[in-house]
Amino acid sequence: MGNELYLYIALGVIAAALLLLGIRFYLKNKKPKQKAIAKSGVNIDELLSALGGNGNIQAISSSMSKVTVELKDSKVIEAEKIKALGASGIVQNENKVSMIFGKTSQAIENEMKAKV
Repeated sequence: MGNELYLYIALGVIAAALLLLGIRFYLKNKKPKQKAIAKSGVNIDELLSALGGNGNIQAISSSMSKVTVELKDSKVIEAEKIKALGASGIVQNENKVSMIFGKTSQAIENEMKAKV
């Protein structure tokens, strides 16, 4: 009876270890669900066109209220067209343009990155 008890305990420990390894493997290799891109209400194609097209954009980032785009050539920007698309303000540096869109900035960044 004593030897059978040790055998059952050993089998239980092995089964638990295999179960934990299986769960760990599943969680580690599970593909995350792709987040749906939120609709910003801004025509992204027109915005990209106003920024000089996809080839002019080097990097895109956003904060709580603004979208910042690094450009190859900032001379081709159509500021009035960007304002007409909903930007409440535009700050232009040498190779960067910051556009103030408010709460939709993160959604605009995601949509632009999907198109570029």
